[in-house]
Amino acid sequence: MVFIEIYTKDQCPLCETAKTMLKNKNIPFTEHVIGQDVTREQVLENFPGTRTAPIVVVDGVQIKEVKDFQLLMEA
Repeated sequence: MVFIEIYTKDQCPLCETAKTMLKNKNIPFTEHVIGQDVTREQVLENFPGTRTAPIVVVDGVQIKEVKDFQLLMEA
């Protein structure tokens, strides 16, 4: 089974789209809301160089490009 984590922000349209895509495919995931579940500093420490949300992690590997996530969902 694949383990998916998604780091999101409130009022983030791309975050909502990513979660909807996962839900529509019945793919379980764990959501971490930046500023509630995890601090901004923790995110910057764990994902250096990443400045936008959502951050999608599949089996411990960060999906860095939105297009890569979209391709993964189409498979």
